[in-house]
Amino acid sequence: MLVVNASFVGGFGAARKVVSFTKALRERNVPYKLITDSAFKGKLEAMGVPYDFIVPWERGDSNQAKYYSVREVMSSVSYDAMVSFGWRTYVPNDATIKGIPCVIVDGGWPEVLQEMPGEFSFEVYRKLEAYCLTTHFYTPEMDGFLPEGIRFEWIAQPFSSEEIDWHLGLKGTRNLLRRQMEARFPELDTTSKIVFLNMHSDYVNSWQLDYVGGFMTARQLDECRGYVTRLLVELDTQDNLLILHRDIAEQVRAVVAGCKRLKVLELTNLDPNTQHHQLRCSADIVFARAIRDVSSAQLALSGQPTLHTICPARDGYMGEWDSVLLAESLGIAKPIAHEDVSLSEVMKEGIDAKITQCAVETAERFSRERGVSYLLDLLGIN
Repeated sequence: MLVVNASFVGGFGAARKVVSFTKALRERNVPYKLITDSAFKGKLEAMGVPYDFIVPWERGDSNQAKYYSVREVMSSVSYDAMVSFGWRTYVPNDATIKGIPCVIVDGGWPEVLQEMPGEFSFEVYRKLEAYCLTTHFYTPEMDGFLPEGIRFEWIAQPFSSEEIDWHLGLKGTRNLLRRQMEARFPELDTTSKIVFLNMHSDYVNSWQLDYVGGFMTARQLDECRGYVTRLLVELDTQDNLLILHRDIAEQVRAVVAGCKRLKVLELTNLDPNTQHHQLRCSADIVFARAIRDVSSAQLALSGQPTLHTICPARDGYMGEWDSVLLAESLGIAKPIAHEDVSLSEVMKEGIDAKITQCAVETAERFSRERGVSYLLDLLGIN
């Protein structure tokens, strides 16, 4: 039996990966149990993902206490392999102690390597079958980003085959979805652009500042908030439509309220996934904060014209800016140094259709070759 772990991680990235991965497991009739923690379970519930075990913990608990809580819960669980979504080692530690094959799947590599009982235990990382980094493309130069002493593997987002096919098919509906948006917003004209901001609200949330326990430096937070503010102000120069998450709009509500010509459509976490993807597909262009996340893989598969305005980029956050430059060298991305240019002007330039088509072909090939089957092979399950 396979244990799937989704715990001790922030944001919705891990939850989105779990949705796809567990669907793929059911597609393959692979038995599994899902473990989460008392803080993360709400994100799984919001996405309709059932879980089997909960690790209890409270704010202020020591790392030692968290490891102990995991061992208490896992003592009653019999399993043959583990896939852990998220870079912290609290749950994978149980597998490595028992000598059970385990892989970690995450969008980023550990920024620090610690001795036990650190949350990023080098001892645990060294015993993994692999630390798997998700992306939708690969070039050997990407290996140069990574710390030594750990077996890293670049893998595809763990999409089911049905999900891959659905995103590939979305491209054919773009014209219809665009017409529906024009009917919904009759003030749009031939000079108007529909823009989708592909960015999680955590990146503009002041509570994610590292000084108060978050994951962003002050420079990174300021960069991201400035980026969103500039995008709103520049798009307001004509009758454009911007689609973004409501939680982002709330963080810059005064700027949104001050827009005279720009129309803003706000999404929520309650919107169905299919509606989210369709609204994104209706856009003339997507501004993507990252290049290696789940959304970027979906965008590539669906052939959506995308400007990769990496943010934060100043401090080399997760190697995203270096990654997008490598993607550009492969002909699959158009990166924009967002602080150095007019966002509205580069938007008007558009995206070369060859880049978009090459992105589709690369993403489909990599998704099928380095996807769920490859991940299960690492554990000896296939």
